Amino acid sequence: MKKLLAMLLVLAMAVSMLVGCGGNAGNSENKGSENKGTENVGGSEDKGDEEVYEIVYQMINFGFDAPDLQMVQDEINKIIEPEIGVRIKIVTTPIFQMASWLSMKVSGEEKVDLVQTGLLTTPSNLYAEGLLMDITSYIEGSEILSSKAAGIIDACKVGDKIVAYPGTLYPAMGTAFTYDAAFAEEYGIVMPERFETAEDWENVFKQVKKVSDENDLGIYAIALGDGANNEMHWNTFEAFTDSFYIGLGAIMDPENSTTIENWYATDLYMEKSKIHRDWVVKGYAAPDTIDSGLNTTDAITQGVAFGSVNTIGVGQSLGWYSQTCGKELKAVPVTDPYINSGSVINASWGIPVSCENPEKVIKFLEVLYTNTDVANLLNLGVEGVHYEATEGTQIVGYPEGVTADSCGYGSFIDCYGDKYLTYHRAPLTDEFIASIPSYGPEGANCSKFMGYSFDTSSVAAEVAAVVAAIQTYGPALSCGTVDPETTIPEFLEALEAAGINTIIAENQRQLDAWLAEQ
Repeated sequence: MKKLLAMLLVLAMAVSMLVGCGGNAGNSENKGSENKGTENVGGSEDKGDEEVYEIVYQMINFGFDAPDLQMVQDEINKIIEPEIGVRIKIVTTPIFQMASWLSMKVSGEEKVDLVQTGLLTTPSNLYAEGLLMDITSYIEGSEILSSKAAGIIDACKVGDKIVAYPGTLYPAMGTAFTYDAAFAEEYGIVMPERFETAEDWENVFKQVKKVSDENDLGIYAIALGDGANNEMHWNTFEAFTDSFYIGLGAIMDPENSTTIENWYATDLYMEKSKIHRDWVVKGYAAPDTIDSGLNTTDAITQGVAFGSVNTIGVGQSLGWYSQTCGKELKAVPVTDPYINSGSVINASWGIPVSCENPEKVIKFLEVLYTNTDVANLLNLGVEGVHYEATEGTQIVGYPEGVTADSCGYGSFIDCYGDKYLTYHRAPLTDEFIASIPSYGPEGANCSKFMGYSFDTSSVAAEVAAVVAAIQTYGPALSCGTVDPETTIPEFLEALEAAGINTIIAENQRQLDAWLAEQ
């Protein structure tokens, strides 16, 4: 179970989301957007006798509800009920139930109006299963939502139909080596401006190992994780929406090619597997992380490792990792921020086919992306209870006597609203907030395959078998605990027997057809 939860955490973090607690009371000052402005969606007209529509909204969590969830919900309803004639009812879902939750609700004819897609599901698969409605006319009919998602909405389409809405408007993701800043300063670890070659890694790791050995610290240079995240982080290929297992194939040179390959059969996979193995053999990385179950975050928190390679984005920012690890971290870039379909849909919104009033749900989404009071409440909680704001900054702290452990509210997935306008918790900075647009479609490189989604329904059995093979071999190779020269050939045999070539052929067929229509 521990490894399952760790895997789910990694998947969820591929979103870009902030764990923590805090928030904004439902006032009209909109402090978080003080210098940027907030639109008044729906106006302030009297709703008269119009019936208030209740939106049952799914909130993903780790299996337990925040104590003050009802308080936050009540404060949100104080804003939206008089403004647009709706109230929300939050229904929580543990992330490990996410893949089956919506199907059970729809088949059981239970009311649900707004759900989170991505993470352990994809909008295209949910739509193919008949669980999500086509919301094209609603999104195209909303000037607010269509303009906010310009440049990335194609990732939420199946064919020409929009079936979801991006959770984050700034979905670019890059990778970086995040490391313990205090340790580096104390022991004079010299870091490169960017990791470009294997020698760059070797130079840093040698320094850390030398310091650790001389001072009997028992700290490793890098944490490779517990095997839950079994892909090699530092890649620039295009895996579409399958960036975790990469069992559906990948385009290794997306700038110049449209050919899908078996990533595990490439020279690059062998090379990087050998590098990880070499790090373990040389004592740069812990040799027993799969058995110990120590994930990368815990390894840094507990002082077992100096750093790790992580995905960096608006939600998964350096400040997020610092807060999660309980240490000040710094980062050295490995790859540049990049937007593909997977990063867009990772934390997207969908409207189930059972929703009785999608127009009201759209109105709520318009408020969510333009009214910082509502977004701050969902992200952080109630001002004065869960956080304290300071005039002139979008960075907030805890009220006196409140800590991250004692705070009564924290959103597991911080995908609410326009993150350029909302409050953020320290140790994020206003400088970071100023950089947020660079993670959007106007500031980051976008995949030319944006909008392509592989329909796996015809190869579902093969996909399940391939994923099982990857789960068997991938973690040990990623963690450097086995010899790639002998293990990868066995791995490739298992993948071929499972049907990976059939999957890739079908993926290529669908991609070629999609490209022909563009």
